[in-house]
Amino acid sequence: MTYAAPDSRAELLGCLEAIAQRVEANRYRPLIHLEAHGDPDGLRVASGEFVAWETLREVLTRLNSATGLHLTVVLGMCQGWAMTRVLRPDFPAPVFALIGPTTDVSGEDLFNAFESFYQCSIYSEGRQRVLRALNGHRPPEEWRFRIAFASEVFKESFTRYIAVACTEEALRARENEVVAELVRRRQLDLVASADARAYARQVLADERTFFEYAKAGFFLFEHHPGNRERFPFTYDECVAGEGSADSGLPRAV
Repeated sequence: MTYAAPDSRAELLGCLEAIAQRVEANRYRPLIHLEAHGDPDGLRVASGEFVAWETLREVLTRLNSATGLHLTVVLGMCQGWAMTRVLRPDFPAPVFALIGPTTDVSGEDLFNAFESFYQCSIYSEGRQRVLRALNGHRPPEEWRFRIAFASEVFKESFTRYIAVACTEEALRARENEVVAELVRRRQLDLVASADARAYARQVLADERTFFEYAKAGFFLFEHHPGNRERFPFTYDECVAGEGSADSGLPRAV
């Protein structure tokens, strides 16, 4: 176990970068627990500097890729769950599992919740039991702490993304984003970028094609082909809301 107390934005991002380097060198599968002041837009470190959820997503994405999509992140802060708002189906997954509160919570509530959490294991005991422990065994309608796995984050964000991105203006914006992501992933030159734009138009012309493109990128199939077996759900299952929310969990032995 490693403990760090970064005071500034730069120190926090530097700590996460150092962890990424260690993971890439040693193939660890870490659990990262972050404690800070949180709000719907991001977190604040001890210096008072702000770190947007989008910035945290970008840093964690590299780390999660290094683990092969096995990174668990615990956000011990008010509104930690708000980070899910910036998780998109057409960007690589920054986490395998995300745990955090949906509301403002007291320090005492955080301590009690995570003391119970670390006495359990989502890998061997199941999410529902861990959720009950996190939420002090209150009835589900009173739960303020949640757990999300990459599979359900993708399904929810994909269906939401399709629902709000059907105008001509939105389609053009999505095309630009797909091209930018292809250029970033594959280090394309100007000529190849033009081909990428034609490919983006083809991808976005059909929801099923876009689903396959987005799923491959989100679950890191190119660099971790074994993830195809971990996350086998189809387009039809996705839009129907079917399939196990725990898809991708390693089985207890």
